[in-house]
Amino acid sequence: MCVIQAPVEGFVEKGFEPVQEAFATNFERHGEVGAACCVHLKGRVVVDLWGGVKSVGGSEPYTGDTLQMVLSSTKGAVAVCAHMLAQQGQLDFDVPVVDYWPEFAAEGKDKIPVRWLFSHLRSPRSGRTGSQARRTATTSARTAGWPERSSGASLG
Repeated sequence: MCVIQAPVEGFVEKGFEPVQEAFATNFERHGEVGAACCVHLKGRVVVDLWGGVKSVGGSEPYTGDTLQMVLSSTKGAVAVCAHMLAQQGQLDFDVPVVDYWPEFAAEGKDKIPVRWLFSHLRSPRSGRTGSQARRTATTSARTAGWPERSSGASLG
């Protein structure tokens, strides 16, 4: 593993020094190339750190303004929201998805429970992988009249 000697720039408020230490450790011990971390607490920035370079082997610094593609960033928020709905009795993970979204039944998916939407398991019925099932769900959404994503948008 390549150890990166990267200065960490930015700031942390008092009490958040362990975040800065963990951030620096990612470069020193785990080979992080370039990264940033910004934490807001009650409407104010309490951590704003960046360091490293933009690309492996590169020399252009990773700054606080470096744009970074982020994948799967909404999965955690969706899981929290779904569990809150379940706690309130408004979502049941064990009922078929079609109880909430009838159009999902297309292509024989009428028995798939809600909990499967939160996993990456293969469907025992079809043998499809999660990505294949997502493509099918996207096709189902289109046929149900859902709007197309705009170009460049990410479902995260």
